[in-house]
Amino acid sequence: GNNEKALEDYNKIIEIEPETTEFYQRRAEFYQKIGNNEKALEDYNKIIEIEPEMAEHYQRRAEFYQKIGNIEKALEDYNKTIEIEPETTVYYQRRAEFYQKIGNIEKALEDYNKEIELEPEEHVWYGNRACFYSHLGNLEKTLEDLSKANELNCYNDSIYEVCAETFQKTGDNEKALEVYNKLVEQNQENYEGYFHRAKFFEKTGNYEKALEDCNKIIEIRPKPKNVIDVFNHISSMPFFLRFLVHAKLDNEENALDDLRVFKEEKEKEESKAILPQKKQETPEGQKQTEKQFDFKTELKQIGTELNLKYLVKSLEILFELESLENYSKLAEFICKLDFEKVPSELNPDVSKVFSENYKNFSNLSEVLQRDGKELFLIRAKLCFLKCFYEVFSKETEMKKDTEKKAKLQQNFIEIYFKVSEALEEEHARLQKEAAVQARNEIISYISHTLKNLFASIVNPLEILRNGKTYDELTIQKTLRGMEISSQIVSAMNSSLKGTLDDFLYDAQTPKSQSTLKNIFTDALVYSLTNLFDTTYFVIFSRNYLQTKEIFTEAKTEWNKIILNKNLDEISGFINKFFCRFEFDLGKAAELTIGNEKQSAVKLLTLFQEMFFNAFKYAGFIERENRFVEIVFSVTELKFLIKIENAFIPSNQVKTTGIGLAVIGDFAEILKAENKVKKTESTYTLEFSFTNLWRKR
Repeated sequence: GNNEKALEDYNKIIEIEPETTEFYQRRAEFYQKIGNNEKALEDYNKIIEIEPEMAEHYQRRAEFYQKIGNIEKALEDYNKTIEIEPETTVYYQRRAEFYQKIGNIEKALEDYNKEIELEPEEHVWYGNRACFYSHLGNLEKTLEDLSKANELNCYNDSIYEVCAETFQKTGDNEKALEVYNKLVEQNQENYEGYFHRAKFFEKTGNYEKALEDCNKIIEIRPKPKNVIDVFNHISSMPFFLRFLVHAKLDNEENALDDLRVFKEEKEKEESKAILPQKKQETPEGQKQTEKQFDFKTELKQIGTELNLKYLVKSLEILFELESLENYSKLAEFICKLDFEKVPSELNPDVSKVFSENYKNFSNLSEVLQRDGKELFLIRAKLCFLKCFYEVFSKETEMKKDTEKKAKLQQNFIEIYFKVSEALEEEHARLQKEAAVQARNEIISYISHTLKNLFASIVNPLEILRNGKTYDELTIQKTLRGMEISSQIVSAMNSSLKGTLDDFLYDAQTPKSQSTLKNIFTDALVYSLTNLFDTTYFVIFSRNYLQTKEIFTEAKTEWNKIILNKNLDEISGFINKFFCRFEFDLGKAAELTIGNEKQSAVKLLTLFQEMFFNAFKYAGFIERENRFVEIVFSVTELKFLIKIENAFIPSNQVKTTGIGLAVIGDFAEILKAENKVKKTESTYTLEFSFTNLWRKR
């Protein structure tokens, strides 16, 4: 996969320049991203072995230790940075933030105070301490430090910026804009003020205003006076910001022109950027590795904020990848799709990209129905990125300059993983939001249903109490309401508890086990019994048993059948009164599972919800076209439940939603693949999970 290729590239780079700590740093970060902390630590240690007196190396290892939860080692390295450079305020700042995160407020304040002691005329340290006090809720001290920071900074840029960002975070954009306006009003030639306001307009979707400020920034932008100006990219960043604005307005030609200028300006800045740092001894005959700016931050923003077309064209321009031209056309094809009228066939080249890189990709219509438009477009970017990685690797392999090749590979690897990581985070956020929304809807439905159920229990009891007469029918209805309420609560409760290991234990431990055939039979019985309930499932009951005579005949026969629970008799009954019914348990019939960790009951709950959903919706079809088919199959590695039933896509019956929620919860517990396929006449559920009964 791409991880293996990336690691191979990092190893090649280090082989070429084994004493360059920057490459070990990049590989360490890569190891962290793929979860190999042991290898990451080896590289951090190697960096310190090569340059033991560089405080920044201990700083990075401290951050690594902090991320993996080794607080003691992290503190040792934070202390070491200050031991090496006791007059460098930034290391006190980092240690203060560390203390703050672990809750040592007293020590954090000592370090914030030390920063100000070392550089009492530097407004930034007062601003940092103000943020610290703000976090503690100490308004008086916060205002005191902000005031001091304000005094020391004649234009108040950073203070205004902090204030405006605070208003933005709290959702008060009106006040944030007031602050940005004041920042500009103080000085009409204030490059920083216009730049921050332009970013604010861009983030809040006021693109026309953002464009006005971008034009002003480019008009008044100063020439870099020192390395700090160069490092802050004051020449290049206005063009990148304007590129974003043009892209969001889909002014493609203007956007790409600005991106090209941004690249040129940044390359000029790169050539001038000789940043102050400790001189390093370079072994004789070995070139000093020059600092190289990259496009990670910009491409992360492009990848997450712009559409696929601009991601492809940006990579094409920034990396001069001629072979991306074809992908650029494919990206435009995706961006022009009318998602309301999904084409039956995609461009063959697009289909190839998706079939190779998109998980469970069958056809666009099915994927859109399953994932939704937003998630699909994010996954599309990830698919194309994987292709670009392969393209880039092939192109760089052809270059003769080994050192340049190493730098290009390093740069692109980092960009690939940074952009991919950002897209994966966005993908996970959207999935989580969708899950929360779905769960909230289900809870809303359930609470409404339970409210009605409880009313149906309490009201008859009130009537009985007031009338003081015994009524068998009322008692039966009341008990049935209590049973249904209990089933809803139990199903939700059981589907939210347990682990895959619990199921493995009960499947592998020979203690009072039930066969899957018996569990299957019980689930059928419980599901079909619900179809006789004319109080709580009246719609579904009437679909099947349409006259009083048919209902009475079926109920009488059903009461006899459930005494024996003979699967063949149950199957015959379903075919007679409900629909065409076929099942095949195969080798799964004799598999057994215990209930020490409630696995047998959980499977019963899962099967019952699956079966009941199938019978509910098959009932809306004409009698001659109704069917339900259930197949269990087991292989060495997988257990598959496949259920097909007759279906009308336009039919939307309002129920509690409990069935789909329970099935989804069990899919998470069992780490199952839960595939749904809908056609004009058929609903298919394929639920597969690891073979719990395989010998381990």
